[in-house]
This record gives sequence, structure tokens and C-alpha cells, in this order.
Amino acid sequence: SLDGFFFRLQDHPQIRIIETFQVYAPFRDYMRAHAADVVILDLGVPESEDNANNFPLFVAINELIERQPDLSIMIVSAHHERALIDLTLEAGVNAYILKNDVAAMQDLANIVMAVAKDEIVIPQETMDILRKHPRDLPELTPRQLEALSVIMAYPDRPLKELAALLSVKHSTFRNLLSQAYIRLGVGSRIQAQQKVLALGILPDQDAYPPPHGHS
Repeated sequence: SLDGFFFRLQDHPQIRIIETFQVYAPFRDYMRAHAADVVILDLGVPESEDNANNFPLFVAINELIERQPDLSIMIVSAHHERALIDLTLEAGVNAYILKNDVAAMQDLANIVMAVAKDEIVIPQETMDILRKHPRDLPELTPRQLEALSVIMAYPDRPLKELAALLSVKHSTFRNLLSQAYIRLGVGSRIQAQQKVLALGILPDQDAYPPPHGHS
């Protein structure tokens, strides 16, 4: 997909591609030290070379916005789940583009230019999904979504380590998860992971092959 982005954006006189990353971890580190006008997040990107699970989406969005409040964020995704689209827009992204939306991908440069001006762009195919499918989701807070996103990205790591990733106390992280479990109606981490995927709240890492090379 990177080649497709380059093809559509590289020759635009007002767009400059600064960096691209095929795994999330080096992108996260780069953005902690640099600024940008627009960031395009592909939901098919693994967390790191050593972790093929999808990166912690809501942690990524919230950290980017906290560090750069004026940053504009675009999502490009193969995922059509109403819940996922809804929640990313609620989290503060400017645009959600489906990879198979031919018209939107052909218009990618103009969408980037609009997003750079802090416009909200919801292409027709994305809007059709939002209007067609009813929303029946548990009321999860942004921090609960962050907690769920890290247990999906790091399914085997202990809670104490995951709490450190969110810069919260171990007890606070346990509380976030327990409240999320209650709202999901589940009683364990495994059940929560299954429910999150069933509801379409976060991308399913099984939808993508494991990373190869630079991935």
C-alpha cells in the first residue's frame, strides 16, 4: 500500500512525504521527536518487527494528539466495521478511507490537502457504512479503549508492563480493564480479546499476514 500512496502523492506540488514506516514502533519513536502536518495510519501495520499483532490503535491516536494537538490524522484501512470507523472518528481522526474505495484513493491527494487544513473528510463509501449499520456498542471510555488496545497488541505481556506503556499505575490499569470487562460483559482477558474482535472495535490481526523483512 505504501507504493500506492507514493504514486498518488509524490508528484503533488504541495505535498511532501517526510518519512514512511512499515512497523509502528519506529514511527512512534520518530513522532516523539518530530512534528508533521498530516499522519496517515494504515491499520494493517504490525506493532514491531518482533510483534506481528496490530499496533495499539487508540494509544497511538491519543498520544499523537496529546503531543501535537494540531496534528491531522488519516486512517487508511481494509476494515469495514462500523464500530471501528465510529470509534476512530470519535477519537479525533480527520478521515477514515477504505482501501477498496477507488474514488477516495484516486482523490487521495485532495483528501490529504483538505485534512492538512483540519477538515473532516468522510468519503461516500465510509459514510454508507456509518449510515447502513446500526450502532450497538458498549459505552467504553477513551482510556478503556486504550487499555483494550494494548492487551490486543501485546496479548501475552503482564498487566504491570502494559500499565507502564500507558504511563499509569498498575492498579489504575487493572481498574481500567475491569471496568472495560464489565461493559463488554466478559470475565477474562481472553474473553475480552474475543469480544473486541467480534464487535469490530479493533482490527483483527489475523486479517493480515505476519511481517516479512521490513514488513
